[in-house]
Amino acid sequence: EITDNGYWVLTDDDMVVDLSVMKEVQGIQVRRTTKYTNYTFDPIEPRLFRLNGSIIKDNDLYVKSDEFWAEVRQVPLTQTEDNIDLLVKRLEETPGFRYVLFGAKALIENFIETGGRHTPNRFDIGPINTMVTSNYVDGLRLRFSGRTTAQLNPHWFIGGYGAYGFKDNKWKYESNVTYAFKKREFLPWEFPKHNLSATYRYDVMSPMDKFLATDKDNVFVSWKVVPVDQMSYVRDVVLDYE
Repeated sequence: EITDNGYWVLTDDDMVVDLSVMKEVQGIQVRRTTKYTNYTFDPIEPRLFRLNGSIIKDNDLYVKSDEFWAEVRQVPLTQTEDNIDLLVKRLEETPGFRYVLFGAKALIENFIETGGRHTPNRFDIGPINTMVTSNYVDGLRLRFSGRTTAQLNPHWFIGGYGAYGFKDNKWKYESNVTYAFKKREFLPWEFPKHNLSATYRYDVMSPMDKFLATDKDNVFVSWKVVPVDQMSYVRDVVLDYE
């Protein structure tokens, strides 16, 4: 669409994707419709870029009512689209489906939330992909990890893990305490960071582990073409600010 000042702008973005695993299996169709309105080309005042003062957020920032969406949605939902919530509720009532959904969510998010539908999630169990791994020193390694969230305290965060190697028969562990100077919504590393943390660790590591972008106990990291046998026991204390 062309605006009054002669600019061409995008007003409708309609994307349709057909997904199927095999030809013999019924696939699904996903459709995303995006509408753009109220374009403005006025210059932005420099003061708007200054983040002075407190950020005020509505209590219903992430959960809006049906009336709100009916008012702001530019294209009304079709009857089929409007029935999606009813379909999801029926699936949740199906025996066994809740456990399937729980397992899929844990694998995708890599953490298990301990909260419920009506209770806040104060503690996460995970990462899931570090629970069962192996290496040259530990052999089979079992690890349990966890972390607190801002639902427990928006400034103080505690995390860590305990791991046991069945080859060397030794316990390894790590504990971490973080103080976030800025109040957090979920986790301490939300932007902008302003945190002070202390970590104590006793574990077995290879020289390359400190260069990994992911957790060294990630089960996929333990799959190597050649065995890594140059490992050492490490005990360290780290004080960090970011």
